[in-house]
Amino acid sequence: VFQCKVNGLTASLEIQLVPPDPPKHLVAQNRTNVSITVAWTAGFDNFSPIKGFKVMYTESGSRTWILARNFGDAAGATTVQLVEGLRPLTNYDFRVRAR
Repeated sequence: VFQCKVNGLTASLEIQLVPPDPPKHLVAQNRTNVSITVAWTAGFDNFSPIKGFKVMYTESGSRTWILARNFGDAAGATTVQLVEGLRPLTNYDFRVRAR
């Protein structure tokens, strides 16, 4: 809340920051036995700059999400990320969050 006082009169203005919309169209590219490249489209920024993205993964069925080891925070407008250190013959779920 911002306030301005002039000659005894006070005016207030409340500004709400709205987080960016979630990324969409997450796709898997360039799969190997131990790595994958994930790509996505950034959601609408809601007039608040997107600082980057968090890329996380979990083994399918698990409740524990892991921040990607390499490039866990994609910088700025980067919408493609390599995730390494995966186990062969294992199914994974991925998520990407704007920050």
